[in-house]
Amino acid sequence: RSFLGWRKGHPSLLRGDIRFFDMPEPVLAFVRRLGREAILCAFNLGGDAVEVALPVADAEAMDDHGLTGTIADGHIHLPGHGAVFARIADDGVIG
Repeated sequence: RSFLGWRKGHPSLLRGDIRFFDMPEPVLAFVRRLGREAILCAFNLGGDAVEVALPVADAEAMDDHGLTGTIADGHIHLPGHGAVFARIADDGVIG
């Protein structure tokens, strides 16, 4: 319930356009964008921790969603079944 409440506070996560990134299994990553708000969402669908290259520039990790995962040194670090959310600049999408 806490996560769903957090999600409701971000219109791009509810109604935004979506763009998926090509990531190695078991990672699912995409950007949701609505107006000037763009949020990177990355999920580890597996049980083992993973590290993948950050597919966007200038990502700022978001807090208070209750899920684990970090961004550091140009990489996303996800524990098993973890997730990370990050704000990105309008021009931050690579490729």
